[in-house]
Amino acid sequence: MIRPLLISAQSLTAVPELAAAESCGAIAYGIKSNKYGRSWKYGSRAGAEKAAIDFCKAAGGRNCQVGVWLEDSRGTLAASEMSKSMNQTGVSWGFSSAAASHARAVAECEARDGAGTCRVIASVCSNGQ
Repeated sequence: MIRPLLISAQSLTAVPELAAAESCGAIAYGIKSNKYGRSWKYGSRAGAEKAAIDFCKAAGGRNCQVGVWLEDSRGTLAASEMSKSMNQTGVSWGFSSAAASHARAVAECEARDGAGTCRVIASVCSNGQ
């Protein structure tokens, strides 16, 4: 015998929507070796920063340091041949377009470095696009 299954509206539970995972990325740079590493599509800042440093080292970078980390946006790191420390680099984050991100990082580098030769070292979009 088949018994009918009765489901009442009270027995149904609403399943909450899962929040979209944040998408983090980072750029690490070894200023003396002129090598960098980038990461994207990480669920945390710590994961993105560690990956960027690891990629920088794998590329032959020495003393790799995180220059910028970002969440759900685009970021850029700029430096010149005269930049001797990360304090003389320029970074940007929070941009949706590559052109705007690049321009901001280069302008910041020029303001700190003053050599007039700043260029984009690396750029990354946290979602990988």
